[in-house]
Amino acid sequence: MRLAELGGARLPRGSSPRLPPPVTKLAAALKSAACRACLSGASLLLFLLIFIVLAVLAAAMVFIDPKVPSYSVTDFDVINFNVSSDLTLHARLNITIRTENGNKKIGITYLEDSNVRLVYRSTDLCSGKLPSFFQDHENVTVMSIMMEGSVKLSTEVEESLEEDKMKGDVPLEVFVKVPVKLRVFDVDTVSFSISVRCDLVLDDLQPGKKVTIKSTKYTALW
Repeated sequence: MRLAELGGARLPRGSSPRLPPPVTKLAAALKSAACRACLSGASLLLFLLIFIVLAVLAAAMVFIDPKVPSYSVTDFDVINFNVSSDLTLHARLNITIRTENGNKKIGITYLEDSNVRLVYRSTDLCSGKLPSFFQDHENVTVMSIMMEGSVKLSTEVEESLEEDKMKGDVPLEVFVKVPVKLRVFDVDTVSFSISVRCDLVLDDLQPGKKVTIKSTKYTALW
């Protein structure tokens, strides 16, 4: 087959094929400018997308108007609170917690695996669990929580507890940690945990006696 039939051309003897001319500085500059323009356009598009997403989220927050629910301990019933001779405390209490969801468009599902602890001067006295339930928007729910436990007290803690009981000022802390889901427009969010701390002062811890809650302070962490 001849070279002409293959679409090629015969080079003179001793000659070499011509190479394409080198890229000029102008061509390189044009290519670099085109790349910069492409990157600038992509950056502008990304900025616009972020701005739109933030604007939508801000509008949704204004429309939904989320509020942190309020929590309070309204009653404290001491069933058993006895320190044995070896300084082991046996406690059985029933506390009443009131939770108010003031949101107009958000419901709250309280899930299982909650934990409620009663603490005196960094010593856990007893514990319990919240029931799992769904709290609708603009709803008030009151629940009773049974708390039980046995713990060996140090001499310092036992003496401090007896002294506070005699003075009629017993400082306690109630710690609540519970996983929840929020429901917005019939759509549930992923679960996350909330923590509530209640600092309260009681006048006594005598079983069978009406306990007065003298002061309370609440902190909720969402």
